[in-house]
Amino acid sequence: DSARRIMGAADIIRAGVDDIDGIEVMGDPLWLIAFRASDPDIDIYLVNDRLKALGWRLNSLQLPPALHFCVTRPNTREGVAEAFVEALRDAVGYAREHAGEAAESGAMYGFGGTPQGNQTLNQLMSGVLDAMHEVAPEGV
Repeated sequence: DSARRIMGAADIIRAGVDDIDGIEVMGDPLWLIAFRASDPDIDIYLVNDRLKALGWRLNSLQLPPALHFCVTRPNTREGVAEAFVEALRDAVGYAREHAGEAAESGAMYGFGGTPQGNQTLNQLMSGVLDAMHEVAPEGV
């Protein structure tokens, strides 16, 4: 019953994303609905800012800039999926109205998807890989 309800809520959310001009579902998801802007004038992180203000918490993705909603049992309560779709529609409108403004949210502490964010991620991961493969000092 839980799986059926989760899949039903995910279907509502996915159809809602498909119905909102300017954003698109990524891939062919079952219950983890990832979406990104299909309109270059929409900053997906501005969408996230508005969703946060409306009480929704999504996870940000960086490459490409996107958000995702993992449907779990609490999201299967009556009207939750529909309420999220309406909030998302509002948030996309907000992002259109505030195009060009800096978003407060994002991946990697607010600068994900930017050249600076990508450079920081590359430097961080290079440092981790270097440390993982460093040879022990002689005599140890």
